[in-house]
Parts: sequence; C-alpha cells; structure tokens
Amino acid sequence: MRLGEGTARGLSPDGQWVLGVAFDGSAFVLPTGAGEPRPVPAGALHFHSAAWLPDSRHVVCSAHEAGRRIRLYRVDTLSGEAQAFSPEGIDAFELRVLPGGREASTLGADLEHWVFPMDGGEPRQLAALERNDRVTHWLPGGDAVLVYRVNELPARIEKVELASGARTPWREIQPPDPTGIYRIGRLRMSRDGTAHAYSYYMHLVDLHVISGLA
Repeated sequence: MRLGEGTARGLSPDGQWVLGVAFDGSAFVLPTGAGEPRPVPAGALHFHSAAWLPDSRHVVCSAHEAGRRIRLYRVDTLSGEAQAFSPEGIDAFELRVLPGGREASTLGADLEHWVFPMDGGEPRQLAALERNDRVTHWLPGGDAVLVYRVNELPARIEKVELASGARTPWREIQPPDPTGIYRIGRLRMSRDGTAHAYSYYMHLVDLHVISGLA
C-alpha cells in the first residue's frame, strides 16, 4: 500500500506511523492506517536520517541548520521542539538508538564511533570499534553490538563485546546472484534482530566486438 512521497526513515514502535523525509529536507509522519499525514514542524532543520524513540512520539535525527554542519537532535514530532545533543560534524546516516532510548551512537567528525546521551551528559567513545565498522544493531543491555564492514562482499557481520573488544562471527550477507555486485551497501535489522534488509552496488559491463574500422 502506497503511503506517500519521500524517503522512509522508520516505523514507529507502536506500528502506527512512518517517519519520512522529503526531498527538501523537511520531515513528516504518515499513518499506517486511517488518518492524515502531518508535517514535523521543526523550523529550519534540514533532516538527513532519523530513528524513532520508544514513546512513538519523539525521534532522534541527524540534521543541520543553514550554514551549520550536521549534528544530532531529539525532536518532538508533534510540537517540533528540537534539542541538539551532539557536536557538529557527525555522520549523516550512521545513527543508531541504544536500548532504553536515552542515548544514540554515530560516527563523529574524527571518524571514530561515539555514544551521545540525549540529556546532554558526557559522550563516550566506543574504542572496541574500528573506523570501517558500521553498527547495524545494538544488542539488549547495550554491552555488545553487531557490526559489518564497508566495501566487503560478502558482508561479514560480527558480534563485538564493547568491554573486551572480543569479536564473534554472527552471519554472512551476500545476494543469491552476486554477478556484477562489488560491495554491500547499507544493512539494517529489525528491532529483535531476526530480520534484515540491505542494499548493494552493482556494475555490469557489456562486451562488444567492433569490425570494419580499418
């Protein structure tokens, strides 16, 4: 069932709303059942990526204001009230909400992995993760994550224990027909970790024989 225009950024935990971002960077929510779409009245914020919080009303987003770099905001989808809680320069799309919904992780301007508390507390670096790791899922308790690495085929998902740095193979991702595919793109998992979706990059070349040029 078609819901509307734009790019979907997530289904609310109660299953009633889809958060979308329009091509001009504005955000909106679409009902999955009866109801009307409504904009997120967040003023001059230009949205990039976003994730729902457990109350199905607030979201965390990567966004920027005119003349500023991208940072993390906590946004009320009804009132549009937005509070920034990270420095500028963070990655636009590597945003994950930790279990409990009070912290978010992303790549900082230094390309290291950081966790930022939404209440404005001190951030902490995830030293167990490498720069080319991408967090696809936080495990319950927040003491381990599932990661994959960019530019790999197949994509090898590993469980990383954040305290010790220990890595355990978890799953490999590869399309059934790998012809022309040279890397896995973005990988996303369901909240319970039982389902996943991913994009990939493909390059196909046709070979031609040309005669009669001499």
